[in-house]
Amino acid sequence: MGKIEQSLKYIFSTPENKNRILVIFAILFVLSIVSSIVQLFVQLPADFITEVGNNSDARGVVQAFAALVSFGVSIVLLPLSMYVYGYILKVTMEIRNGAETLPAHNDIWDKIKLGGKYFAIQFIYFLPVVIFFVIGAFLVSSINFGTGQDTNIQAVELIAELIIFFIAAIYIFVLLPLLTSSAIYNMLKTGKFSSIFDLSTIFNNIMINTGQYFYLYGVQVLAGLSQILAILTICLIFVVQPALQAISLTAVAVIMGNVFKEFDNKNNNGN
Repeated sequence: MGKIEQSLKYIFSTPENKNRILVIFAILFVLSIVSSIVQLFVQLPADFITEVGNNSDARGVVQAFAALVSFGVSIVLLPLSMYVYGYILKVTMEIRNGAETLPAHNDIWDKIKLGGKYFAIQFIYFLPVVIFFVIGAFLVSSINFGTGQDTNIQAVELIAELIIFFIAAIYIFVLLPLLTSSAIYNMLKTGKFSSIFDLSTIFNNIMINTGQYFYLYGVQVLAGLSQILAILTICLIFVVQPALQAISLTAVAVIMGNVFKEFDNKNNNGN
């Protein structure tokens, strides 16, 4: 718990740090409010009309309109989300380089681009799961093709589905967090986005620093659980959840920066 306590003390150590976290909270608060408004005044009415309506064409139009509005709002708000995660990644970079305070909220476009890189890393390393599911679904469907309701075939199909879900779960909940963290470190170390594709270096770094990567994973899980606790606040959730998210994201970024700094020191001593 030492690093967690130190990171929390660090992010609240100066008035500048507090103000910079407050900006992140404000952005997350806006994202939360707008998302809730869309859900309340667009998606829920659309779902209600779909349930009670008799005209299938009208129901389809309503759902399409709701989906279009939700998609449009998401696109409009995307730069804000990219800025938040770009800023968080910037925190990690600055801490790794020995900064004494959180980075200022300037160079907005650079942070948005950095957030785009963060999302790209998450997408690229999640893509194998999507491909795996598509191939798995095709193979499972081919097992049952033309066999009717044969009990043995259905049992084989069920076992195949369970195996697919098990492998996917192992990748998502164990390998994916380690791979993305190592890919981020490799990108920051080299200064090149293309280094996220250097799988040999990424896997080697995980093997050398397995314990620390699992520690980072555990901290990220704790940060996620802390945000779930916001549900208990009910009416205050629109304030508490963004606040907890701003604090936890920043604290995790500080911890990650310090861990990456340890990796650098280990590499330098090794050389």
